[in-house]
Amino acid sequence: MSRRAADDRGKGDSRIISQRLDRVRTDSTNPDDMHRTIAMILRRWGFRDPSYFVRRFRAAYGLSPWEWRRVATAEGEP
Repeated sequence: MSRRAADDRGKGDSRIISQRLDRVRTDSTNPDDMHRTIAMILRRWGFRDPSYFVRRFRAAYGLSPWEWRRVATAEGEP
C-alpha cells in the first residue's frame, strides 16, 4: 500500500471514530438511553476496548464519558 493511500485510510478511520464518539456522546445524554450504562452505549457503537474508548473520548471532549453525562444532564443538554 502506498504511503498516500495509508494516510487517506487513516483520515477515514479518524473520521469514522469521531462520528462514533459523537454518537456515544449524544446517546449518553438521550433521555431514552439514560437507563443504559456508558459501557452498553459504547459497545452499541462498536467500541470493544473501554480503555481505548475513554482515552479517545477524553481527547475529543476534555471529559470522561461519565463526567460528560453528569455535566450535560445537570445543565439540561440532551
